[in-house]
Amino acid sequence: MGWLQAITQDVTGHVWLGTSAGLLLYKTDTKRLTSITGNLGSADVRSLLAINRDESEQVWVGTSQGLYIGNVDNWQPIPELENRIITALVWDSNNSSLWVGTDRGLFCLLSQGNSWKINEFNIHNSGLGANRVIALTISTGEDKETKLWVGTPSGLSCYTY
Repeated sequence: MGWLQAITQDVTGHVWLGTSAGLLLYKTDTKRLTSITGNLGSADVRSLLAINRDESEQVWVGTSQGLYIGNVDNWQPIPELENRIITALVWDSNNSSLWVGTDRGLFCLLSQGNSWKINEFNIHNSGLGANRVIALTISTGEDKETKLWVGTPSGLSCYTY
């Protein structure tokens, strides 16, 4: 069964459980727990995020081997983040972008139709305190500016955009 490492709930009420030994889905209506098959069935799941976008539900799954997007039986890897440990995920609904924390930097995936534009941030091209991202969150202040908070082993960084 593995260690529980991440949890998220989607708009249908289903609960996704990320463990060190795979991805599980708990259906609250039937009270059934099922294992997801394929690569994610045995993946070391580190982070989960369910979002409702364009009237469809998407679940993002961060693993020790990369990032996946999909739903119950259709999962696609994000090739640009293959073989990276995904440590944190946060969705910015204001500009339809996903911020991805990894063991080797921060990435922003900006939605462009059916594809993603990916920007990389690290200690060499930004004010990031360390390349290992531990936590992410987004806030919007009274000034309506969006702030991305990035936790690293070297401290907290805040980006306003």
